[in-house]
Amino acid sequence: MSQSREVKLSEIVSELKYLKLQTEDIALGEGLVKVRDQHIYYWDFQQKLICVFDHNGKLVSKLDKIGQGPGEYTFPIHFDVLDNERVIEIWDKSKGRIIRYNNLSFELIEEIPIQNMITFTSSIKLKNGDYLLSANQALNIINDKRTNAEFYLFDGNGKLKNTYFDRLYKDEDKKDIIRYSLFKFKLINEDSRSTYASVNYDNKLYKYENDNFKPVLEVDFINGNSVNNEELLKMSKREHMQYFTKSPDFVK
Repeated sequence: MSQSREVKLSEIVSELKYLKLQTEDIALGEGLVKVRDQHIYYWDFQQKLICVFDHNGKLVSKLDKIGQGPGEYTFPIHFDVLDNERVIEIWDKSKGRIIRYNNLSFELIEEIPIQNMITFTSSIKLKNGDYLLSANQALNIINDKRTNAEFYLFDGNGKLKNTYFDRLYKDEDKKDIIRYSLFKFKLINEDSRSTYASVNYDNKLYKYENDNFKPVLEVDFINGNSVNNEELLKMSKREHMQYFTKSPDFVK
């Protein structure tokens, strides 16, 4: 059994700062924060707006363009801040578009149609202008094919170039769809030089290079037992739970 100990926050953090965001008359709900060199960006999921703050917490600008017209969005699933904070991009699922705005005026730059619009959780824009998207194994339809692929590569014009870890999961209702995953992976950019990723039900860390994911690190679990990826691919949601809860390495 591995040894564990309590780790105090002071051991890993040298300074802690709280910043109150001055939202004026805006009541922010559940959202996502992105901290950049010049500004802080808060994406409110429910209200579908992005508030921009300076590093003192003062509200600087707000993107709130819900609608069907040019430069408007209806179902944003992701946003990013690019080009040294000169541009904000929104991926809108309903319109099947990448919508690009000038930051902070939010004047429309362009709308880019997306081929095979997918559901995804995070993305990285690569140096060559391509987009690498992580779907967290959500079910997507690509060229009339159902897939729980992990990653998707789009070019800067919204054209699908490749899919990675392309597979289907079995569900307990036999519909080839996944609703359960034990781990949530993220794409990691190392100082904009190298891109790494982890995969659900996989004990390897992958590096993305030359249009492919290559394993660079493998982790053994307690007692040297690794997750059996091939077996997990055949399991339903209920079988996944049984696999982990019955494992001697499972901690309640």
